[in-house]
Amino acid sequence: MFFTTDMDEVYAGPVSAFSHLFDVTRSALLLLFAASPFVGSTQQVSPLHAYEECRFTNGLAIEHVDGLGPGIASRPIKTRQGTESLRMAAGRRIMVGFPDDNFFANTKSELLPAVTYTQQKQLVIDGFDYILASDSDVTRDYGLHSPMNGFELHGLDRTKLEGGVLGIYLLFDDAAHVATTIYLLNQEVERRKFADLAANATLRDEFLRQYAACIRSNQQAKTP
Repeated sequence: MFFTTDMDEVYAGPVSAFSHLFDVTRSALLLLFAASPFVGSTQQVSPLHAYEECRFTNGLAIEHVDGLGPGIASRPIKTRQGTESLRMAAGRRIMVGFPDDNFFANTKSELLPAVTYTQQKQLVIDGFDYILASDSDVTRDYGLHSPMNGFELHGLDRTKLEGGVLGIYLLFDDAAHVATTIYLLNQEVERRKFADLAANATLRDEFLRQYAACIRSNQQAKTP
């Protein structure tokens, strides 16, 4: 299983249940978020606002946004050279889901320090490569069209419809120094919006296209 909670632990909402998303309902997770005194206390950093306000044509919607926990400026990343520390100037956890259904994506958009952006970006890629090398049940998405709306895109998927996470996708906005990691989540069997991996891939691709286009539109709208 390639999903860990290391990344979620630096964000303000309690997320221990995320390691078992296959068995946790959307409503239960929202109750967990509501119990946190830090929910909604996001840093006011404009480059990340563009990631928070998007609508999708397939029924998906952004359901919840929260920021880094107080005093958090880094998170661990496992690489083939060992565990490294990713430096962040700011971050958002953005949960995307269907109405009255399970979450579809757990998204992390992180503003990396401008002076070390190239090195920090490579560290995120190194963590991605470590997952590919260490888990025999995942495969790189070679069908990706990168760049997508100007974002450098990397992706991997599970080879079976099982586990809490079915795919991990990276979006890099070099101009804004933002790295986004998208965990595509499995859902409860009786409430899934997809019957198999092929159907999930269709939802995945449409979500990625619409999200990338929305972010770019938001950025352009806020440019003087």
